[in-house]
Amino acid sequence: MPNGDRFYLGLAVSMLDEKQAIPFLAPNRERLLEYDLSRAISRVINPDRPVVGIMSPLPMFGMPSNPMMQRMGQQPVGESRGWCGGF
Repeated sequence: MPNGDRFYLGLAVSMLDEKQAIPFLAPNRERLLEYDLSRAISRVINPDRPVVGIMSPLPMFGMPSNPMMQRMGQQPVGESRGWCGGF
């Protein structure tokens, strides 16, 4: 700008009917510009996001999903509640 202020423009990526925009090229995101540009290109090329499902025996959201696992995790070592702990 004439007064010395810097002015940064945005960027748009388009292909056929798909468009992705980076509305403002922020100076503090300069190191991430390559990532932002690659992500915009990828989203234009593949507009449908893949669906990913997770199956895990580990507790999700910090809570055991199985009530039996919750009780087993709270009992002191050496105690059993109706099951044989060893031979």
